[in-house]
Amino acid sequence: MNILFSNIFYVSPTQGGTERVTFSVGSSLKKLGHTIYSIYSQGIDNGDANDLFHDSRKLRDLTDTATLSSLLKLWQIDAVIVQGAYAQVKWYRKAMQDIPSCKLYFAHHFEPGWELHEFTFVSYWRNLLSAKSLRGYCVMIAHILLYPYERRRYIRQLPRWYKEAYDNADKVILLCKGFISQYMKFACVDNPTKFVVIPNMLSFDKIESPDRLKYKKNHVIIVSRMTEPPKRISLALKIWEECMKDPQVAGWKLYIIGEGEDLLKYQQTVKARQLPNVTFLGRQDPIPFYQVASIFIMTSLSEGWGLTLTESMQNAVVPLAFDTYATLHDIITDKKDGYIIPEGDINGYVRKLKHLMLDSEDRNRMAIEGLESAKRFTAKKVGQIWDFLLTNQ
Repeated sequence: MNILFSNIFYVSPTQGGTERVTFSVGSSLKKLGHTIYSIYSQGIDNGDANDLFHDSRKLRDLTDTATLSSLLKLWQIDAVIVQGAYAQVKWYRKAMQDIPSCKLYFAHHFEPGWELHEFTFVSYWRNLLSAKSLRGYCVMIAHILLYPYERRRYIRQLPRWYKEAYDNADKVILLCKGFISQYMKFACVDNPTKFVVIPNMLSFDKIESPDRLKYKKNHVIIVSRMTEPPKRISLALKIWEECMKDPQVAGWKLYIIGEGEDLLKYQQTVKARQLPNVTFLGRQDPIPFYQVASIFIMTSLSEGWGLTLTESMQNAVVPLAFDTYATLHDIITDKKDGYIIPEGDINGYVRKLKHLMLDSEDRNRMAIEGLESAKRFTAKKVGQIWDFLLTNQ
């Protein structure tokens, strides 16, 4: 089959979640004999996905149905997979009006309605501070003044866009069963027949062996975008502060990998509170840190999947996370291969984290269970699910 992935940003194995997931899924499908194409509207082609795509085009206007239709015909596309951008789905449907054999899939990589967490006054203020021209500054001032109206309008429009994507797609692909009811409720969809569940595959090819435990150190890690409120690294620092009050865990260290607009604020928090044993590493290849870390902590308000959870598990790092999104329960089995802490229970999070720090036997048991759990999400297994969907639906 000739398969087209449509993304907002250029697809790359080193970019953000959706782009990295696209690269992984596309690579698995290519190994199964499919020919892979790409259309994107933003970003720069740096060449690191050249081996994946038979052809890749940047189209600034993804509403140009004439151009879309011509490319679908030129490439003889059998299936289009729109990656997360629900607004694109209707334009592909229009472009496919005279190509009845071509199937249209909408893959939503986030928790339904998650965008409302991002559409905040703080995000508007950040855009104002980052304006690079007088015109841009004035535009953002206008947006700030209109923020209450624009948020109300967005809250009304977003469910309609979800519904529009569902109506125009042949199938809607979600990350877990729990997201189906959330999508239906959010978008006022009353027919679940179009939904298909496919989990994300592992980020890295290798699942470590239990021998990796010999190299583990008293390290806790965070791998995340440094952004409030969705990632809530401020909560992680509060949890760490409480843990460090116990002299029994004084030798443990926290390493924070990632960058983002709130990184400086987090660094200032650590300095102001004199939090011990915290190191910010910025943007790094996380694999060397996973390989020696023992515990991974997540404090996100919402996630689509949480790639860093499966990354930690495949590297024998025990994960902890607040119970804030449905997919979490498809990844972690509480008390078996990680801990799921009730949302808002900071004291409970501290207790579980300290337990793992102090009980190496239980920590190693859970790490080994995590290695087994990670095998559910290998590229081969998840790729076969995609292949079955595309060739049989």
